[in-house]
Formats: sequence, structure tokens, C-alpha cells
Amino acid sequence: SFNFRKYYRKETYLHALLFESSDSINPACDAIVTDISLTGIGFECASRNFDIGSVVVMKFILDDEERSKIEKKISIESIRGKKVGGLFLDEKGFDKVLGKYILPK
Repeated sequence: SFNFRKYYRKETYLHALLFESSDSINPACDAIVTDISLTGIGFECASRNFDIGSVVVMKFILDDEERSKIEKKISIESIRGKKVGGLFLDEKGFDKVLGKYILPK
């Protein structure tokens, strides 16, 4: 199985909202997505009410031509100060939209 640092990572600066679940209406916090790969995401969150192992839902819009809306369930894997790392918990397998966005042209 191939894994390039698990997958290629793309540096980003995207505004995101974190929710405790996909049914939540009020965001748990505002976040900035700093990097993204096909398997996970790095972000900064000033106020956080989650710990390693928490599962949260993140919603953000890519800065691609289509302004693609992304909603991902993520598991929090690391917390270093404001920097948080999460793994996508994907039910749907390969995400074509993210793939197109992340992989080098």
C-alpha cells in the first residue's frame, strides 16, 4: 500500500467551523485549516472544547474555482497549543473533490 507521508499535504489558509455533531446548529469553534491531505487535516482553533479522541464535524469551503463545500467528520489525533491534527472518518471512501484540490497539478 502506498503512503506519501500517509498522503501529500497541501498548505492552506481556510476558514472553518467545528461542530460537535452533524446535527449541531451552533459551531463549537471557529478554526483555520492550515493543511489538508486526503486522510486528515491540520487546523488552529483558539477556543476548543475537545480532547484527543474526540469526534467533531468540520465544515469549510475550499478556495477552488467551484468554492466546493466540504463537511467532514474528524477524529482529533493531536493537540499542540492551538495546533490540532485530525483524521477524516470517511464513510464514503476517496473524496474526488478533495483529491482534485490537494494533488499537485
